[in-house]
Amino acid sequence: MSLSPTLLNELQPLLEGICEDRLSVAEEMRLEELLLASAEARAYYLQYIDLHGALHWDAALASNAPEDAVTALVDATIMRLAQPTGPLATVSRDRSRARTTKTWLRRICISVAAGFILAVGIVIGNNTAKPQIASHEVPQPLVKVTKPATEPTLPTETVVADREAHHKFSQDDVRIAAQPVTNPGQSVEPNQQPSAGLGDAAPVLAATPTTPEKTPFKPIRSNAGGTVAASSATVLAFVNEQLKTGWTQAGITPSPRADDAEWLRRLHLDLVGHIPSVREVEKFLADRSRTKRAVEVDRLLDSPEFARHFATIWTDLLVGRASRAEVNRPALATFLRDNFQQNRPWSEIVYDLVTAEGRTDKNGAVNFLVAHLNDGAIPATGITSRLFLGTQLQCNQCHDHPFDNSKQELFWAFNSFFQQAVVVRDEKYDPKTGRMVIAGIELATKDYDGPVYFETRNGLMKVAYPEYRGTRVDPGKTTSRRHELARLMTQGEESSLATAFVNRIWNQFHGRSFTPEVDDMGSHSPPTHPALLDRLAEEFVQSGYDTKQLIRWVCNSESYQLTSKFSDGNSKDNPEAGEIPLFSRMYVKPMSPEQLYDSLVVATQGQLAGGPTLDQTDKTRDQWLRQFVVSFDTEENDETSTLDGSITQSLLMMNGDLVREATSMQSGTWLHKLLSSRETENERIQSLFQSALSRPATPKELAMVKKLLKSAATHVKNAKPENAYQDIYWALLNSNEFILNH
Repeated sequence: MSLSPTLLNELQPLLEGICEDRLSVAEEMRLEELLLASAEARAYYLQYIDLHGALHWDAALASNAPEDAVTALVDATIMRLAQPTGPLATVSRDRSRARTTKTWLRRICISVAAGFILAVGIVIGNNTAKPQIASHEVPQPLVKVTKPATEPTLPTETVVADREAHHKFSQDDVRIAAQPVTNPGQSVEPNQQPSAGLGDAAPVLAATPTTPEKTPFKPIRSNAGGTVAASSATVLAFVNEQLKTGWTQAGITPSPRADDAEWLRRLHLDLVGHIPSVREVEKFLADRSRTKRAVEVDRLLDSPEFARHFATIWTDLLVGRASRAEVNRPALATFLRDNFQQNRPWSEIVYDLVTAEGRTDKNGAVNFLVAHLNDGAIPATGITSRLFLGTQLQCNQCHDHPFDNSKQELFWAFNSFFQQAVVVRDEKYDPKTGRMVIAGIELATKDYDGPVYFETRNGLMKVAYPEYRGTRVDPGKTTSRRHELARLMTQGEESSLATAFVNRIWNQFHGRSFTPEVDDMGSHSPPTHPALLDRLAEEFVQSGYDTKQLIRWVCNSESYQLTSKFSDGNSKDNPEAGEIPLFSRMYVKPMSPEQLYDSLVVATQGQLAGGPTLDQTDKTRDQWLRQFVVSFDTEENDETSTLDGSITQSLLMMNGDLVREATSMQSGTWLHKLLSSRETENERIQSLFQSALSRPATPKELAMVKKLLKSAATHVKNAKPENAYQDIYWALLNSNEFILNH
């Protein structure tokens, strides 16, 4: 059966109208004309009515309706179809046409009645018998995947020195379907306007079926046209120009440039997750090179600590800080650390996270979905969209979005991509306990075809097929849906994946994103600097999703160089007061729990961990963090931390074990070594300030501390000199300047 696009476009709304009992007389007559003139239209009508009746039947049974109510529903449906005023019973002037009408009307009534009485469900998604037609839904062009010519995955290209290289992909991998592609045994569905999707509408793709376990899909690493990426200088010039334009239009003057000490501390916290050491501060302040800031950015990006810090950030985002029995958090952190260290394209990292299979202890990437596949993959649907695409779909789970044009179908079409994923628990007999115990957790693929079913707020049951940004994927069991989703997410020049990542990186380094919420982008939440966001996303794609290159642009931008202090001309640039962020100063950010712990380790030169390296603190730090994580029993696996600028954090900093260890005078501690050295009083005070605040003490601060030391020695009975130093160091570690990232 094949309907022309013109006929289907006219027939579809009329069928929706008859099922909802809202057709006018003229529309009823037009429906009759279409059905009498086309055998294909009549066959399509039969399938449509059967499906609609079956879904209403399911809804009636689900609500435990009494038998007489169900009978009444059946009778009412049959009578409405057969009543003289219906579109199929209009008296025709042509007797032969009237006889034809009565003949196939009788067949329709018998078919519908049999469907209700026998409770026979209509099989959705049968590719060989009839097209997949959702209730009240215009059929979209189906998509199948073209198998690439080569099986191996893409190698990770070496990042060139100037960081401006990019990679092209073959246009044979993705063919834009200007016309519907005909497959043997399958009818061609007409092209329709794409439904509201994640981001802007994408071109419809056509391809051939593949087997899930043999699908060698590869993420796209640059744009289809192969446009050469702009130079770093060009990108930075555009970024700075857009920022200055915003300042000029708002009538504000940006804050002054941050001094070297303030900027260095901020950069270390943002890039490697802890304050700089005293030695690093002294070396940077002594450097007189005009390019030392750009050089420091490159140095930290190439350090193992950058990969460690970013792996921590994304492990927290992907699976949270709470301990879960089925999730191997260290394995996921190792996977992320290795990828960030190699500067593997962000598109490939996301591709692996979405498509991963295997054991949680063997393939760290599988832990992301293992953590969120509960409750019909509803949590996986929401978090995948939020983290990678910057779109919050969870609102669409039960109803249309109240603030933009996205529909409920959008959530369930996205959810359909995860229906082939299943968590398998490998159990074995434990002779010691006599019980079966879990020996391993595996993420595997199960057979699944057809749509998912969901219920609208008015009780109507509907179906949704796997669809992303207007492109529907073949719902058959031979299609690897997660591979298809990952492919669609990582392809094309205008990528929601790139835009969302740029917005998140800007937020991480500036304290504010271009949108009010970093993970809630859309028409209801326009960005403050749309041209800047679009350009950075475009250049990010052109660079081959080069994460380090994107960070270079952000860290070398003019806005990142500014101090966090207000100036006389930008007091109204205050997002904390509800104002739109203009980035005319650096917004203050609280330290994360990980940054706080690691910064105390650096300040005390490894004293908290018993050694000089941060890698040795991982286990101790994780144990310390868990006591401050509160998990909520929700399907989204929500959690919160009490170490985020709260009263709990203040009390822990004043009285907790961390600060007590940091200010300990026991033999071998950093403070004990400092006071046992031959340094002068001035040098000791400067060491305290550089250790805690990453800067020298000002002349005023130096004089004040010396006065306090003298007063303590004079007025405190049996006072020891080291006690005064302990108090001063304690005060510095509890100051806002230490606890905040500015």
